[in-house]
Amino acid sequence: VAATAGGLALYAPVSPAARGYHSLLVLAARLGLAPAFLRTRSLGETPGTLHIHENRIFDLVRETLHRPDVCFAVYEGKEAITRKPTILAMERSGTPLAFAKIGWNPLTRELVEREYLILTFLQRRGLRFGRFADVLGYVDVGHSKVLLSSPLHGLKFPPSFELTPLHVAFLQEIGALELRRATLLESAFWERLCDRLAAMRIHLLAEQIDILQRGFELLERRIGNETLPWVLRLGDVMPWNFRANQAANKIEIVDLEFAESESLVGWDLFHFLIGVRGQP
Repeated sequence: VAATAGGLALYAPVSPAARGYHSLLVLAARLGLAPAFLRTRSLGETPGTLHIHENRIFDLVRETLHRPDVCFAVYEGKEAITRKPTILAMERSGTPLAFAKIGWNPLTRELVEREYLILTFLQRRGLRFGRFADVLGYVDVGHSKVLLSSPLHGLKFPPSFELTPLHVAFLQEIGALELRRATLLESAFWERLCDRLAAMRIHLLAEQIDILQRGFELLERRIGNETLPWVLRLGDVMPWNFRANQAANKIEIVDLEFAESESLVGWDLFHFLIGVRGQP
């Protein structure tokens, strides 16, 4: 029962109504009433969870943590091409021990590896205004890449919807880590853009490709040789992925699988504002 209630930590409610319903579910679990609210689901209902079952990922997590007695909760998030399971490993009391992200197909394996690399990079830098999960283990067994990271307890607090001086200082600190100046045509950003257009061609109509191609040509003609600043982006700075820990004077943030170097200045700020306002 305690582990069932603790497993709800995988879901970070944002709106007041969602936070209220979340509290009711925790109470129902602790009172033994959870079956009245939660339906039973099999580990074979989606490709990701079937992968967990068939490849004994729970046993792999137990072995990596050296904890044979742990309980698990599984979350997959919304339907998307990047959908991957996240496992919360807990003590039987419901106390979180680790989060395990499971890369189970080519795309999600790439995302899990990217998050592992950015977490290890950021931990080495020791940021003044940022706090990130510690890497507890990283396993590549061919069919799966599994990243185990420590819980960030600040995520239990309500989400942040205001752009405070702490947010600004944090984003500036991130942007300064790998600041590089180069022309648009010399940047890794332009190379990625061209690669993505090439990958999209088989999915688009001829007139759509023509519009995009004209856009590329316009950028190349007008600012292709302009020297611009390029910075590290975290990629998904949305209210449900981070909290402002005012007591520690740090931003605590998770879900860094979309982090990229040599990105546009202001990318993370734009996503934060979209997340709290709904429009630019």
